[in-house]
Amino acid sequence: PTKRRKWPWVLLGLLLLAVIAAFFIIPAVFGGGGDDGPDVSVPNVVGQKLDDAKKAIEEAHLTVGHVTHEPSAAVDKGKVISQDPDATEFLNKGDPVDLVVSTGPKMVAVPDNLIGMPLNQAKQALEAVGLQWKVEREQSNQPKNEVLGTDPQSGAQVKPHSTVTLTVA
Repeated sequence: PTKRRKWPWVLLGLLLLAVIAAFFIIPAVFGGGGDDGPDVSVPNVVGQKLDDAKKAIEEAHLTVGHVTHEPSAAVDKGKVISQDPDATEFLNKGDPVDLVVSTGPKMVAVPDNLIGMPLNQAKQALEAVGLQWKVEREQSNQPKNEVLGTDPQSGAQVKPHSTVTLTVA
């Protein structure tokens, strides 16, 4: 009987084990083959106070990116108007989330030079900057319907659509 050698089969078995081990171990050690995609859900911080929004972002293992401020009539002062990326996105740990924070409604200046102006002109000047008006009459030697005063005064900063009282002769 011929004697078969076992060492080629043993060598083939060891080689096969090495290939299988390399297939699983090398990607794990060197980071290949794993899911390197974004894995952190961006929290929805729109409508939150800035400090609360920052805390939620940091608790999600993300960082606060650029924070800008802009007026908003719809969102209270100090609260987040928008974020980028939005809450439907996924990011890598440590990625930034940019925020836009409300400074409150944009203020409007009561127009200058209303005093001495005819009532109709004063009304138009107020409406042109988005303000409302009401009229109070006062006894005066000035011509009828001439503006004698305003409340608030000319130059005052007020919220859009505020009412300015025109005191007229």
